[in-house]
Amino acid sequence: MITCLPQSLCSWDYRLLGTRTGDAGVTFNAISKQGTLTLGHSQYDVRKESILVSRWTLETRGEVMGNAEKISLFRKFQLQTAGPALTLEGAPLSSTYRMIANGREVGTIKKMHPFTRRATIDCSEAINELDQIFAFWIVAMMWREASRD
Repeated sequence: MITCLPQSLCSWDYRLLGTRTGDAGVTFNAISKQGTLTLGHSQYDVRKESILVSRWTLETRGEVMGNAEKISLFRKFQLQTAGPALTLEGAPLSSTYRMIANGREVGTIKKMHPFTRRATIDCSEAINELDQIFAFWIVAMMWREASRD
């Protein structure tokens, strides 16, 4: 399990504890739906393709490593990376997201309790850490947007 801790009380940037690869973190750009992931000694940029399309790419040194696309008006995303295709699906009336691969649940991303930004990623070993952290970035972005409403 990976524990996701905000860098400060009011921050949406996180440090992630419990990864096998080493230090990990998630940051968001202040005014856009873009940001950065770090895992071990590698850094990845998350870029939104355009203002009109809810599609993000995960890139490192100019190479696209994966993408995520919102596939419904509600809280559902499709992730395509080097691993199995993942669907992120928000649970009804909850901040929890289920990770689904090949029709079965392979993990969850959820807040530790409703009044905190602290969260956990609990996922099958079959899903690599970069995919888990990319999925968390998408979920944290949704939490961030919901907090602004």
